[in-house]
Amino acid sequence: MNEKSQFLLAVIPSQEISNLLKEWKHLLKKEIGRFGSDNSLAHITVMGFEADLNQLPYWINKISSFCNNYTEYEIGFDGFNSFGSYVFYVKLDDGSVKYFNKLILDIHRYFGFKIKSVKSHMTIARKLDEIRIESAYKLFKNYETDFKFLCDGFTLRKYNTTTKQYSDFIVEFKFSEQQLKLF
Repeated sequence: MNEKSQFLLAVIPSQEISNLLKEWKHLLKKEIGRFGSDNSLAHITVMGFEADLNQLPYWINKISSFCNNYTEYEIGFDGFNSFGSYVFYVKLDDGSVKYFNKLILDIHRYFGFKIKSVKSHMTIARKLDEIRIESAYKLFKNYETDFKFLCDGFTLRKYNTTTKQYSDFIVEFKFSEQQLKLF
């Protein structure tokens, strides 16, 4: 029996936005110390799942088929927000939230998964308390988040038990295209 691994299907922003989020995480870390996701790459989570090596081709083919029927969309952001006193994130603008929420619901339904709620966002920090959330708001109160990128597909990443991150890139899927980019 093959051992199952954890996978994350996500949308990765442009390199410019990824670099900016990395810089913001570094600034926040200097301000409040270590936090959950302080070393994770910028992304918007679409779906997580477990699979072994024999099951992975099924997942790749199924995700690819889904992507062939989806179109790209320019994603925009417009501020910071938090989920209570736990997660601090960059929030998507209203049109982008609608697009992403539909995208996430659609792919979960495509796989036959039930999903209770969708909260599309790009995390800066997790596992915070009220004081550290307040510090994050203060630190970023004058920062601009009016940036955009073209969401044109997904990236599948595998959880790496050494780095404790989804740092192993497996495959990139493009919307409305037949080809995949293997890492």
